[in-house]
Amino acid sequence: MAPDSSTDENVGLVSSSIRRPRSRISRVLLSILVLAMLACVVVIPLRRQSDSLSHYVVSPSPVGALIESRLTVLDEDSKSEGTISSSSSPASWLTSAVEDWMIDLPSSKSIAHVSIPGTHDSGARFGGVGCETQSWTIEKQLKAGIRFFDIRCRIAGTVFSIHHGPCFQEMFFGDVLIDVQDFLYAHPNEFVIMNIQEEHKPMSGSSSFSSIWSTYRSRFNSLFVDSRSSLPTVGQVRGKVLLISTLSLGKGIKWDSALTETQNIYKVYALLNDNPFGSSTASIGQKKTLVRSYIDKAASSSKLVLNFLSGAEGMIPKDVARSTNQNAYEHIGAYNGAKRVGVIIMDFPGEKLVYRVIKTNFEATEYCEPRTWRTQSGKTWAEFRMPRAVVGTSISIKGGAYYKYKFPKCHRATWTDLRFVCSSSSRTWEVASGSWDADAWCHNSNTNQDYLAVGVL
Repeated sequence: MAPDSSTDENVGLVSSSIRRPRSRISRVLLSILVLAMLACVVVIPLRRQSDSLSHYVVSPSPVGALIESRLTVLDEDSKSEGTISSSSSPASWLTSAVEDWMIDLPSSKSIAHVSIPGTHDSGARFGGVGCETQSWTIEKQLKAGIRFFDIRCRIAGTVFSIHHGPCFQEMFFGDVLIDVQDFLYAHPNEFVIMNIQEEHKPMSGSSSFSSIWSTYRSRFNSLFVDSRSSLPTVGQVRGKVLLISTLSLGKGIKWDSALTETQNIYKVYALLNDNPFGSSTASIGQKKTLVRSYIDKAASSSKLVLNFLSGAEGMIPKDVARSTNQNAYEHIGAYNGAKRVGVIIMDFPGEKLVYRVIKTNFEATEYCEPRTWRTQSGKTWAEFRMPRAVVGTSISIKGGAYYKYKFPKCHRATWTDLRFVCSSSSRTWEVASGSWDADAWCHNSNTNQDYLAVGVL
């Protein structure tokens, strides 16, 4: 029997009419499903991104304290060097801290109110234990913060040779002046006080002291402060040498009772109890008492207080220095704010003592170094950047977020209200309140704030 074409055709028509609606429904349902999935991706967080979250300090946070913005407060007690020099070069921690230590002294301040480390017989490095008083060259003393120099000149033909007693120090006065001139040229905010005095007997056939001095004065005229009858201010001597002498030099100031108060008992004996040999002699105990009393005197004096820690004759210079340098270090004491201690003039100055003298010039303000925290998602980041600031400073950042959409989802760094504090106990920035995180939301962008930076990875 032949097939019924009409029936097959009808069946086909029925089948077709049934399949078409199913196809349309499937397409519609699929479209709705895709749109819903995309909406979910965009609108709701699909997963926490703690695995890509960074919650760390980007920049280091060294502990520090500031003395009038330049000289960093160091704990000299913790240093291995002593109160007398133990090597031919000062320690790098000292030179890096004090090479320009005068830069923040007020220009209006009288030099009588500046605490100054100095050296006695500043060029004496040769001749044995009886002649040697220094370990560092003039150049190295300058880099170590020494600003008072005691220069002993022997008349030698037409020049001054540097001597301690009969011991020639393998240098001439011109060498000293060139070292000082070069240093002040490179560090124009510093100044130097220099005592010049005649030492030992003149070489036979030499010119007079005044004749030789006039030659040096002519050559280095601009280096020296002009003659004065009163003590200058810091600003009046920056970049120059203030001469102080009992000699008639025509420059600087006279070393006399009108402008200075001086302790220079230089004949020191280990076993003396009294002063049987006159006013220039003392036991080591008496010498230490004098040193302490002149440190105290400087606190209120309107004169330039010159306090020699040096001594010899009954003891070798280095043994005296071991005792008097440590004595001065202890009497000045650990740093507790600015105070005046005068000009401390030493044999074999040690790094600790030099630094302690310099530090007394400044009021300290403790501070925190800059510090940065960061939070980031897979594609965005936010940093909270704290500046250098004094302790007690508090900085707040309003809560917010920063996002970047990268198919198929958002990447957002987010934070609540934050408060950072420069801690007085740790002297570092700390998080006082608030938190930060990362997620996949695409809203609440809030980036226009101080101490906040954002970006895309």
